[in-house]
Amino acid sequence: MARGTLPTRDRIDQVLLDYRTQKRLEFLRTNDYSVLNTKYFIVDEAGREYDSKAVYGVACGKTHHELSGGAKHAARKLERLGYRIIQANTHWYDEELVLVLETDQSHRPWKPTPDHPTVVELSQRLTSFAEEKERVGTALRRSPTHVVAVLVEFQKIAARHERGKLKNASSPKEELFLRYAARALAHGRTQADGRGGTSPSTSPTPTPSSPPSLTDDDLEVPYQGPREIKQRRSGGSIKDDPEKQLRGDRVHEDIRDKLALHLRDHGFEVGDPSEGAKKAKVDYDLGARRGELRLIIESKSLPKSGKAETQRLRVGLGQALWYQQRVWALTGHTAKRRRVTVLLVEREPRRAEQWLAVCRDVGVVLTWEARFGTLLAECEDVLARGWPLP
Repeated sequence: MARGTLPTRDRIDQVLLDYRTQKRLEFLRTNDYSVLNTKYFIVDEAGREYDSKAVYGVACGKTHHELSGGAKHAARKLERLGYRIIQANTHWYDEELVLVLETDQSHRPWKPTPDHPTVVELSQRLTSFAEEKERVGTALRRSPTHVVAVLVEFQKIAARHERGKLKNASSPKEELFLRYAARALAHGRTQADGRGGTSPSTSPTPTPSSPPSLTDDDLEVPYQGPREIKQRRSGGSIKDDPEKQLRGDRVHEDIRDKLALHLRDHGFEVGDPSEGAKKAKVDYDLGARRGELRLIIESKSLPKSGKAETQRLRVGLGQALWYQQRVWALTGHTAKRRRVTVLLVEREPRRAEQWLAVCRDVGVVLTWEARFGTLLAECEDVLARGWPLP
């Protein structure tokens, strides 16, 4: 490529590949680019970060000293070509913010300082996490001082919330805090309901009407394969068409069995809900575990009609959230951190992107057979973003 020529997207993609191959410091050293004062970074689809000025300059055939316009100019050029750009000194990923918020909430009341042991440890964890994700810009800006700034920001948001002055979110941090507060409130109510309506700080004597306390081992029995499908009697309504219901039951069992076999092939122990789980009203369709990871799976067949499909998805998501909350209440807080709820459907629904986003926003993974290959990565993404919030 001639020196000074404006780069194409293909040319920049090749430079990004070189950057990954050589690793950051070697790439910058080889191409005569300074590591200092790098503010803007390209973020690719895998979440990796690249120094935007260096990538743009190398793609143009220019050295650091020859490239005019500064880092912001290069970042704007790359944005126009369709690349995602972040400013690393101000940008924080959701999973990082969740970790900072949880740290602040678990230590309140406290005054975070750069030399506080908890802050130092949190800084090291965030830096290590960024390095594992190849987020080079983020890793450079997770020092204790940076962490304290975000902790203090969350404390100010919490103070406004306690005074009743935080009704609507105007920033990502405020939105996350409101979600966290709402989820904490819902969890507290569920615990109170399970103890007969007492306050969360009370430890009453269990009564016969209280729901049973279950462990993970109590919830499930080994998977027995597709369940027997019985012909239903018509109730005289079009909605009660036994043939349609039979078809739905068959599809339901088919997709359930396919996912069970897929999970077994990937090292999971797969189970059916136990009698104890059914009595406790947690009769979800399938359970799976591998190491500390636990999956709660609710499956649904989908009607051909768009309106009926939407209704079925709403019902399925509601059931998934119900089972999720019931399992948390019955197994206790300690079982929550590595548990993911999955809504399994027979095929890709209409408006799939919208439904994927809706489910993702409440910590549920929506999947169908064509997406089985990404299921585990999506579950890890839910956990990385801090779901379920306590």
